[in-house]
Amino acid sequence: MLALGGCILAWLVCYRASIQDVHITIFPAIFWLAVTAAFGLRVGLLLAFPVAFFYFAVPSWSQLGNPLQSSRCLPCAGFSGSRVQRC
Repeated sequence: MLALGGCILAWLVCYRASIQDVHITIFPAIFWLAVTAAFGLRVGLLLAFPVAFFYFAVPSWSQLGNPLQSSRCLPCAGFSGSRVQRC
């Protein structure tokens, strides 16, 4: 119950600060914690995988765009044999 309150508080702070990526990302965690608090740990464990899989549908991957692009730059350059400067 304390974790649910903390997540809701974090969501509220991010919502009021207009940090869209974070407040959208917290939604599945709030849902899982609310279901676990209402129906018990057994149902929460049953829903753990579907809620975790739901993160693929959440449009908050923009925060990972630049690190993923830069991590692929050097391996692709090594594979092609060309010399590429740091991306």
